[in-house]
Amino acid sequence: MRGRLLLREEGGRGVALGTSKPSVALVYPNAYEVGMANFGFQQVFRLLNDLGLRTERAFYDGTPVLSLESGLPLGAFEIVAFSLPFEGD
Repeated sequence: MRGRLLLREEGGRGVALGTSKPSVALVYPNAYEVGMANFGFQQVFRLLNDLGLRTERAFYDGTPVLSLESGLPLGAFEIVAFSLPFEGD
């Protein structure tokens, strides 16, 4: 539910399920607000989508990690990628 509210707020959109491209969960190891302020995270998300991969964002803030776009757990994705900043947030 929170993911849908955040998507509506940022003007984002969900993803089409059932595509033939691999699914990717791009995880940022902090809260949504911190991850979305990270330009590198946004660029990797855009690049993966531009390549045609079904990419969803997830944020680890101490709560169970579910994708923002569809609310799926990380185990539902074929690829789980992490964006790790070189300095602590």
